[in-house]
Amino acid sequence: MSTGNVISGLAIPAGVATAGAVGYDAHKNGVAGAKTFSIKNETDDLNKLYRSLSEDGSGSETLNAIHNAYVDTRAKTQFFQNMYAIWGYMKGIGNTLFNNIVPVSCAAATIFGKKLVRQIGGVGLALYGVNYAMTHLFNLGTRNTPLD
Repeated sequence: MSTGNVISGLAIPAGVATAGAVGYDAHKNGVAGAKTFSIKNETDDLNKLYRSLSEDGSGSETLNAIHNAYVDTRAKTQFFQNMYAIWGYMKGIGNTLFNNIVPVSCAAATIFGKKLVRQIGGVGLALYGVNYAMTHLFNLGTRNTPLD
């Protein structure tokens, strides 16, 4: 068995594991982003609606009743909150994938690439893993290390 076949054989499981780990993190960050983004934006929207009612100053009981009915309906309706949640979920996933573009690209190369591309992706994953371990786990190569 040649070295190239060993690298290719090890690259596929490493790529699948990396894709799974990044996908899991992306999903978790998407769920957290959906929750915070929808609550924040829905709260901001309702505050603007209530403030516009109090600042309107028209004095018309009919307009105030219509505005109050609209605000109450908007507060009880989940449509806008769901739209904000979808947007927040997509932002959370996008941010995670953007921040992990190197391992995602290497994982895609190992999973979908032919022999040479798979080997390059596998070596890239190995180098990225070593770099991650050195900087995040062993705290080497970053500021405020014992070696500084």
